[in-house]
Amino acid sequence: MKRLKVSVFISLIALVMISCSEDSSPVDDGASHDPELSLTSATECKLFMKHAFDDRNGSSESAMLFTYDRETQTLSLKHENAGFNCCPGVLGADMRINGDVITITEHESEAACRCNCLYDLDLKLTHLAAQVWHIVVEEPYRHVTDTPMEFEIDLASESEGEHRVPRHIYPWGM
Repeated sequence: MKRLKVSVFISLIALVMISCSEDSSPVDDGASHDPELSLTSATECKLFMKHAFDDRNGSSESAMLFTYDRETQTLSLKHENAGFNCCPGVLGADMRINGDVITITEHESEAACRCNCLYDLDLKLTHLAAQVWHIVVEEPYRHVTDTPMEFEIDLASESEGEHRVPRHIYPWGM
């Protein structure tokens, strides 16, 4: 009987030790993840590229093209003709969500040259629910008189589209 008590006691201690040990493997509890934004690529300065401004995407406009994958809940954005300094250092973008409003703030790490030019940015928003979203893009070089880049998309019914706004102040309109 004493041997059985000792065996049960040792088994209980082993069970407690196993259940209290740390497990570093991720647990998928089925909970939703917060949306995340990443800048996946950016072109070089387009100002001096001969083919940069064809009829469809002239330098007098800025455009946001989007595609949405409902299965992966990923919104891919291409910002054509985003204005930055010619020597921007590292380009980046941050995101804030307030209700159904997604605000994307584009930025550069430095403005090292005395000129500005246009770039194309590829952005990805992951873990984004298929619903109606109001997108606001804060562009660092947009003149206050130019139309803001703001639009609504219904990701439950739209899987692709685009929004274009006119631009007339340098570096656009060249």
